[in-house]
Amino acid sequence: MLRVGLVSRFASLLASLAAALLPSDAARVPGQATPSGPRAYPPFQPGPVKSPELDPQRERYRLAVEPYRVLGSGKPGNGPEDIVDPDGLAFDRRGRLWATDAQNRRLQIWDVKTGTQRARVGSAETLPQGELVDLAVAPDGTVLVTDEKLGRAYAFAPKDKAALDPTEYTLLPRDPLGGDAYKKLGGIAIDAESNIYTVDAELNEVRKYRSTGQREPAWQFPIQRAAREPFLKNAEGIALDEGRQTLYVASEFDYVVHLFDLKTGHFLNKTIGARLDPKDNAISGKRVFSGSWAIFSGSPEGLSLMRDYLFAVDEFAGHVHVFDITNPAVFNRDLDDLAELDRAGRGRSGYVGFFGHTPVISLENQAYKKLIRKHELNPAEYNSPGYLCSPDSVATYYDGKENEGYIAVADQCNYRIVVYRWSQVVQAAGLTRS
Repeated sequence: MLRVGLVSRFASLLASLAAALLPSDAARVPGQATPSGPRAYPPFQPGPVKSPELDPQRERYRLAVEPYRVLGSGKPGNGPEDIVDPDGLAFDRRGRLWATDAQNRRLQIWDVKTGTQRARVGSAETLPQGELVDLAVAPDGTVLVTDEKLGRAYAFAPKDKAALDPTEYTLLPRDPLGGDAYKKLGGIAIDAESNIYTVDAELNEVRKYRSTGQREPAWQFPIQRAAREPFLKNAEGIALDEGRQTLYVASEFDYVVHLFDLKTGHFLNKTIGARLDPKDNAISGKRVFSGSWAIFSGSPEGLSLMRDYLFAVDEFAGHVHVFDITNPAVFNRDLDDLAELDRAGRGRSGYVGFFGHTPVISLENQAYKKLIRKHELNPAEYNSPGYLCSPDSVATYYDGKENEGYIAVADQCNYRIVVYRWSQVVQAAGLTRS
């Protein structure tokens, strides 16, 4: 009886504490969504690191671009449109958006113009119990998916390759990466010749394979930047610029994007988002991308190219940065350098700006993180569309017939995908070359 009484008293105390913590409407932070149910959440706290949006130098580059469309249910679950921890995104040649639905161990195909789901590929029954991270679509329509936990990739081929809108895919028995061992396999990309590029975050390495799964012998990616300094630190994002034969790789924990030769893997002595000393490849200066070692939050992560512009996700800030890669001034400069170039007129530096908002509820607060991971707190109930919570990936597609581009962002812990339109970016930035 005594034990039952103590448990009852403890439960009552917890209920009182939860009621006291529930934020009132008057205290609600501007821009947040209204909770869908009477659930008691901890009050909003800015966390151990100041929001990047409190930095006027950064906010000067904000673009007035808001979401065009939101995909997914915005809640955890295994329903048809539930996307639990969406991570990897990629457009196929038909303009359909592919997304990894990590915890449900499947892929989803979406039409970003109509907001309708076209198909679901794979399932918990057909895929091992790993963790799907990224994906890429080959020229023949085959889709490769990386599994971070198991360190391998899977290949799905359309049953009817001639179909205009194939929705049925077969899991191929072959390992597209030749059975290579990985420690933390993440980003993946495929070029027009079906060569495959993969990123291992723990080994700080980018590998290149031929379409057969054989390693490319001419590939010589540099592991070390200096004597004891790796080139990459927890890298995942990767993008290919085949016209310029350039590979872009996001080094998350030192907040910079590195450029490499697409054929050889050699470093091109260029970075985006920080200064670079060519003598020892040291990185310095105030980063364009925010982040903090104190809470083990990194950025940038996802990368994508469209119409000579690089889109880079700032995971910590909930921002998507846009860079004009035709402007040589954008390389090897930090935020202070870029701002100085733009002082006489914005756009001279090649840094176009950013869109997206830092979320109200996110993984940066450790108390929230535990509740989010257990699906006891849904950030999407507080974060309005565009308040990006741990965005991981970005994918782009330009429709020449419509003269419109689409930018999709994996809004991971909001359980949704947010789509923006290129025309709004052009208008907001005042671009003369779109």
